[in-house]
Amino acid sequence: MDQVGERIVFTVNSDGTITSLIEIQYTGSAEDFSWILPIPTAIGADDLAIPEGAESVFDELHQLTDVRFIAPPRPECADVDVPMADSSAEPEVEVFASGEVGPFGFDIIGSQDPTSLIEWLRDNNYRVTPEMEPLLDVYVDEQFAFVAMRLLDGETSDAIKPIEITYPAKNPMIPIRLTAVAATTMPVFVWIIADEQAVPANYEHMEIANEELVF
Repeated sequence: MDQVGERIVFTVNSDGTITSLIEIQYTGSAEDFSWILPIPTAIGADDLAIPEGAESVFDELHQLTDVRFIAPPRPECADVDVPMADSSAEPEVEVFASGEVGPFGFDIIGSQDPTSLIEWLRDNNYRVTPEMEPLLDVYVDEQFAFVAMRLLDGETSDAIKPIEITYPAKNPMIPIRLTAVAATTMPVFVWIIADEQAVPANYEHMEIANEELVF
């Protein structure tokens, strides 16, 4: 999809799950809208919700934090060829749940064969561009499930609301590979609610000494 921004609140729950409140900012027609989100494991339809007044949560967090983040240059190791899937693998796509939530229709799916997964998504009116194909291969290889969403018939792009998703996981994560295809440049704001300080696991963590802060 043509994504122009994203805001996320992660909540680390005491029962071994992560709740993600995600707002995606989209430009384009409702017919072209589809959103495919990799998640660590499959979930059920009851794990998705459209919370009341979720937009105000993001607005208040912006007022309280309002930080900016400048990413380093893209590392050379990121430009690697991704091997294509073994064509001899048995085609199979498992649908864990399907339904409607708010303005969206959704499917929660998984597969061990990326080619079958891509064909299923296209057959079910989810837009998968050629640039997305090798990235979906990687997520399939890493044994992710997928939440695929699109707007219901009759809904406009103005109907897009923040979606709340809860899934079993130890740590919050942002599957940024597919986001990179959806938009060349866009802000991504993230807040994490937990009982301890969160630091990146696969990115440089910058610490600022309190005595260096000037007010």
